Amino acid sequence: MLLFDQNISFRVLGLISDIYPGSVQIRREGLDDASDRKIWTHAKRRGLAIVTFDQDYLGDRSLARAATKGHPPPQREFRNARCIASAARTP
Repeated sequence: MLLFDQNISFRVLGLISDIYPGSVQIRREGLDDASDRKIWTHAKRRGLAIVTFDQDYLGDRSLARAATKGHPPPQREFRNARCIASAARTP
């Protein structure tokens, strides 16, 4: 299952729901004002992979967080929304 960052429209869920059922968007999880750390923890606890346009989850801050909180949830960064639907349908 995937957790889409707040900067990715919830409409993407409709494009990939057949491939990734149960995926959610941060706003629909009540995390729209949450810190990156809280989102990261939520994703890890629920077994969600974070999908984002933001490099915060992938850079040095993520490594520092991993050192204190354990291995991070899977993460995937995209440049734009078109890439998400395309990547979801590519094996």
